[in-house]
Amino acid sequence: ALVTEWNGMKQLRIMRIRLTGAEDQIDMADYIKAAPEDPQQMYDYIYNKAEGFDDEELRRLCTTILERRKEKLMYYPAAQKNHHAELAGLLYHEKRMLMMAERACQVYTNLDPDLLMAGVILHDIEKIDEIESNELGISPGYSFEGKMLGHLVLGVREIEKLSIELGMSREKAVMLEHMMLSH
Repeated sequence: ALVTEWNGMKQLRIMRIRLTGAEDQIDMADYIKAAPEDPQQMYDYIYNKAEGFDDEELRRLCTTILERRKEKLMYYPAAQKNHHAELAGLLYHEKRMLMMAERACQVYTNLDPDLLMAGVILHDIEKIDEIESNELGISPGYSFEGKMLGHLVLGVREIEKLSIELGMSREKAVMLEHMMLSH
């Protein structure tokens, strides 16, 4: 293909095309906008941090949500148009924010690392229900609930429900809900 520009946007002008065979390895990230890191490796990084929490309640809450959302996390964008609107963009955003939270705990030693990192892991997780997306991380728009409530309210509801299901302390759940609403 030839890269050309039309109306201020780049486009491909197909010059030649061929069928691929079963032996051809195709990585869709080579053809669409995608996070610069492997989704499984980003997921593993985040999950391993959550699994390493000393706080049992926060560990169970975060690992449960990550396990339940894993399939969609592998491809979900962090937004429809901006802010990591790409294949696995939500994972990329979560990982980078988690790395920042770890550094903040090194500087501000009075912070509770498990609580801060749990808040970071959970802060945008409900973008999965706010944004509609196909498996290429391409979003046509927002869900009905996403338009009406947004990921923050959806996230607070999810923490509320799951914290009760897991028998988590109310105080810790409210602290996470506050972090989500104020992020």
